[in-house]
Amino acid sequence: MSHTDERIVSERLAEAFHHFMLYTPPERLNRCLRTLLIEYIGHNKDFLSPEFDGWMDDLTLLFELLDRAAKETRGWHEADDDDNEIQLHRGLKEDAKGLRENAGGM
Repeated sequence: MSHTDERIVSERLAEAFHHFMLYTPPERLNRCLRTLLIEYIGHNKDFLSPEFDGWMDDLTLLFELLDRAAKETRGWHEADDDDNEIQLHRGLKEDAKGLRENAGGM
């Protein structure tokens, strides 16, 4: 018995995610979020929410996604090796075909 997952990502969401990957270095974002998390825990270790373990499960999945994205997009971003560089973002209204060309047909 085979099971097919009928959940489909809309074209609009796929384009937004693609845009995000093109203009946000995942390695830098991953490092930033992990640092924020450690600082948050350090400042609130005695007062963490009872829901914190559930949040950590979600954050772990996000970190794994960002790890994978960093590996697969290495070299896409000028800021890959520079934490201080800010990427200029183009609006989401940019032609989806142009996005695919910029990403090499992702």
